[in-house]
Amino acid sequence: MFTVKLATGVTFSATAAEQMRTQIDGNSQARIALRVESTPAQHELDWYLERLDAPGALDSVQLLCENGTVGLEVQGYTHVVNATIRLLVTGEKSFSIMLAKPLVVES
Repeated sequence: MFTVKLATGVTFSATAAEQMRTQIDGNSQARIALRVESTPAQHELDWYLERLDAPGALDSVQLLCENGTVGLEVQGYTHVVNATIRLLVTGEKSFSIMLAKPLVVES
């Protein structure tokens, strides 16, 4: 289990995280994104969105390992691309978000 810590000091649990680069419009644009998941979700979608949309919340995002060490620290993310709560067959809810940096135009 990870702990996600936003720049505002808000924390929540996560069970997986991945950072990725995706191509947009052929080879001319790229997006750097961070996806975080938590199963089971500890809160409803509105709870997460309210905290992620708070001023300055995405200025710095840390993923803390179980022993408290920083496993990943990222900056430059500016918005939530998508956020979902998924109902699983077990009755648990799973939370997923994708954060993105501004588009980069590559030459």
